[in-house]
Amino acid sequence: MFQKMKLPDVVPQQGDANENRAPFAQMEGGSFDTAVMPVQPLFSPADSSALATVVPLVAPVPKDAVMPKQKRSLRWLGILLGIIGGLILAAYIGFSVFFMSHFMLNTTVNGVDVSFQSPDGVDAYLASEIEGYTLSIKAREAPDATVTAGEIGLRYRADGQMDGRVASQQVWAWPLALLPENSLAIQHVSMEFDAQKLNTKLNALPFMNTEQMRTPVDASLIFEGNAYAIDPGDEGTVLDTAKAETAVAEAIDAGLTTIDLDAEGLYALPAVPADDPTLIADRDTYNQFVPFQIIYTLGDRREVLDGKTALNWVDTSAGAGAPLSDDAVRAWIADFASRYDTLGSTRTIVNGFGEEKTVMGGTYGWQVDQEAEFWAIKEAFEQHRGEEREPLLSGWAASLGAQDWGTTYLEVDLTRQYMWYYVDGTCVLETDVITGNPNTGYATPEGVYFIFSKSLNVVTRGDPLPGGGYEWEVPVTYWMPFTYSGCGFHDAYWQSSFGGNAYLYRGSHGCINMPPSLAQELYSIVEVDTPVITHF
Repeated sequence: MFQKMKLPDVVPQQGDANENRAPFAQMEGGSFDTAVMPVQPLFSPADSSALATVVPLVAPVPKDAVMPKQKRSLRWLGILLGIIGGLILAAYIGFSVFFMSHFMLNTTVNGVDVSFQSPDGVDAYLASEIEGYTLSIKAREAPDATVTAGEIGLRYRADGQMDGRVASQQVWAWPLALLPENSLAIQHVSMEFDAQKLNTKLNALPFMNTEQMRTPVDASLIFEGNAYAIDPGDEGTVLDTAKAETAVAEAIDAGLTTIDLDAEGLYALPAVPADDPTLIADRDTYNQFVPFQIIYTLGDRREVLDGKTALNWVDTSAGAGAPLSDDAVRAWIADFASRYDTLGSTRTIVNGFGEEKTVMGGTYGWQVDQEAEFWAIKEAFEQHRGEEREPLLSGWAASLGAQDWGTTYLEVDLTRQYMWYYVDGTCVLETDVITGNPNTGYATPEGVYFIFSKSLNVVTRGDPLPGGGYEWEVPVTYWMPFTYSGCGFHDAYWQSSFGGNAYLYRGSHGCINMPPSLAQELYSIVEVDTPVITHF
C-alpha cells in the first residue's frame, strides 16, 4: 500500500570528521555555517503511520552566496573612504589657496621660521628685528667691537621682496615643502644704512688705526743652547682696512651678527710661517753639520755667521762631524774684515774752509784681527756654541763708517798750513801753523792718526850721529805726539810767524809747530786717543 522512496545519497565534504554530519557551505573567512533547509514530508498525513520517522532533507548552499551583513560592511567602508578623500582634497585645495598669500612650510628668513606667515607680517617682524640689530666685530689682539643699527641708520626696506617670494611659490606642490630638501631659506633681505656713518664708526676703532698696527715678523732660525730652533716670529696686527670696511658692510647687509676679521683673512701674514718646510729642513741640516752661531756687533751694525753660511765650509758627503774647511773660514774672515776695516784706507773730510779733502794712510781706524778671529770661529764650531760679541780687533776708532774719527778730532790742512780742534762737532781752537819742510825730506805725513801721549818739557831729537849726539835737538814745553816716527804738536817759540809758505824754507822736521800760547791751551784741553787728520 505504501511505497518506500529512496532518499538521495549525501556525500560528506572531504576532511569531515563525522560522516553523519550534514553538508556545509564554507563561508568567507574560513568558518562554516550549517544550512538546514526544511522539507515537506514525503508521505501524506494519511500515510504517516506507515513511517516511524520523518527524515529531514538537507541541501548544500552555493559557495558564491554573499550574506546581507557583509554587503553592508563594504558599503560603509566605501562611504568612509570617500569622506576621507573628500576631506584630503578639500585640505589640499584650501592650503593651496592659503599659500597663495602666505609662506609655505619650512620657509626661513635669515634663519627665522616664517611658515604660514603673510608677507606683511614678515615685513613687520623684520623691521622690528632690524631696529635692535647689533654686529659684533672680532679683531686680532683687540677687544670685540660692536656696531648697532642706530649708529649707522640701519633700517629694513619693505620693497615687495616678501610679496614676490610668496608669489613665486609653487603652491599646488605645497606638500613637497614638508620634505627637508625642499625647504626655502631666504638669506638676504633688503636693508639700507648710512655708509658714511659706518665708515666713521669703523675708523674710530683702535684696531683700524694704521699707526697702532704691528708689522708681521717672519719665522726664523735662532740658536738656543747648543742647537738651532725655530723662532715663530710675529703675525702682527696689520689689517687691510679697506677690505675690512667692505667685509663689515657685507656682513650687515647679510644680517650676520658676528664677523671675525682674522677668520676672513684680512690681516697681513708673515712671508715665512713657523711651519715652513724649508725652514724646518734648514734647522735639521744645520744641527747635523754646523751647530754654531756667532752674532757680531760693532756699534749699531750687526752681522750673523750661522749655519746658512757655514754649511758651505763643510763637506756634507762625509756625514755629521765633518770639519770646517780652513781656507773657506779664512776667506770669509777676509771678506768680513774688508767691510769693517778702515785702518789705512782712503777716507774723505770736509775741512774748516768747506773744502772736501782726501785722506790716505795713518794708524787710526778699525781693523779685524783675522788670525784671532779664525781660531775663535773654529772653537765655536767644535763646542757647538752660540755667542754674540764684537769682532776681535787690532785697531779701533770712534765710530763706524768712512769718517770713523767721530766728531771730536784735530785736523791739519798741510796745504793751507792751518789747524782746527773740534769737540763734539764744534771748533774750540784754530790757528796758523808751520808743518814739516818737504824740501829737506821732513814733510809731515798725511793720514789719520791719534794722540797717544802728552808730556811737558821734552827734548825732541833727530837721528843719532855716528860720533855721538843727534842730528838736532829742540826742547819744547808742551809735547803731544801722534806718529811713532816722532811727529807731534808742540810749541815753537823760535818761529817768528806761522802760516803761509814759511814751511817751505823754515819748516819743521815733521812736527806741527804752534804758537806757544795756543800750544799751551791745546795741551790743557786735548785728550789722549783724540784722532788727528792731516791732509793736503
